[in-house]
Amino acid sequence: MGSVVKLFCRPANRMRRLIRIGRLCRRVRPLLSREYRRVFRRVVRLCRQERFLPDEAFRLGLFDPGLSEEELACFVSRKKLTGVQESLNPVPWAPLLKDKSLLYRYCRAVGIRIPELYAIYFKGMPGWSNAGSFIDGANDWASFIDDRLPHEFIIKPAQSALGKGLMAFRRSENAFVDAAGLRCSALDICDLMSGDGEFDCFVIQQRLRNHPELIRLSGNSNLQTVRMISFVDMAGGADILQAQLKLITGDNVTDNFEYGLTG
Repeated sequence: MGSVVKLFCRPANRMRRLIRIGRLCRRVRPLLSREYRRVFRRVVRLCRQERFLPDEAFRLGLFDPGLSEEELACFVSRKKLTGVQESLNPVPWAPLLKDKSLLYRYCRAVGIRIPELYAIYFKGMPGWSNAGSFIDGANDWASFIDDRLPHEFIIKPAQSALGKGLMAFRRSENAFVDAAGLRCSALDICDLMSGDGEFDCFVIQQRLRNHPELIRLSGNSNLQTVRMISFVDMAGGADILQAQLKLITGDNVTDNFEYGLTG
């Protein structure tokens, strides 16, 4: 039965993918033009042979008819890159790297410097604080936020990526203010975490600020980072293969590019 379902799903998925490619092609060239057909065939080949998803290829600009084959060869799909990463990275490390509530405590244990970790919030369960005590219930959490957290702090989902769900707060008189300037209480902050429909665990940590020169460059004091791709060989030697400085544009809180929507 399982094999029958797979055989049925694959043609359906293939058809949906072709329809999506066709719709995206219409955003770069008229439907009945010769260029449309050429772009359509090329993107179908890229998705089939190089394992790009249609929207991934579109975001990377691979629908551009002006790109040469040499230029296209410089791009690697997420699926192919993941395959390379999985062949090199120890499989048991995957949960550690995906879950910030585990990763941050591991970094603390082995002496890797990270922003100060104040607490970990679990929906419907007692949480952890850096004072070594458990925090249980909305009232306990509100007291912790009011009494133990510093002037500024960050809250983000433990298993999110791309800056999704990140919240920045600072104290203002007898309340807290978020990045949008909205005032809230400690109980309101608890409600934001407990009422989240996607994430069940949040880390509460120190808010870092940029070096003054980065602030002068970008005009934004929110944290901007360098993303590095490193390779550790069998002898334990480490090489940095690539490094990218991620600058924030406008009034954004994070330096995530979000496929061109925020940068």
